[in-house]
Amino acid sequence: DEPIRDPWVWKLEGSPDNVEWVVLHEVATRDHDLVPEERKTWTGLFTIGVPCFAPMSMFVDNSPNITCAEGDIIRHDYNCTTLCNPGFTPSVALLHCYKGELTPSSFSCL
Repeated sequence: DEPIRDPWVWKLEGSPDNVEWVVLHEVATRDHDLVPEERKTWTGLFTIGVPCFAPMSMFVDNSPNITCAEGDIIRHDYNCTTLCNPGFTPSVALLHCYKGELTPSSFSCL
């Protein structure tokens, strides 16, 4: 094939239900060496970040159905912006997703 058709930028997404999707790996610019220019050459491995599930609203009193502004699935190394029902304030503003674990693991609506 032609080098011009080799992928230099890409986005790999995953979904547990084919409704909610989350980015597992993304290369958004061409200033990298992930794709070799030589033909018939091994393309190196790349890391896929494990996403996190947002805290379930049934375990966070006074929260809406979706507890993170970003949705039910949080991308690896990104934040969940916590949400509460009107009149309530989150005990923490952000939960950080890293390797499938949120830190802190949950929050309260006070």
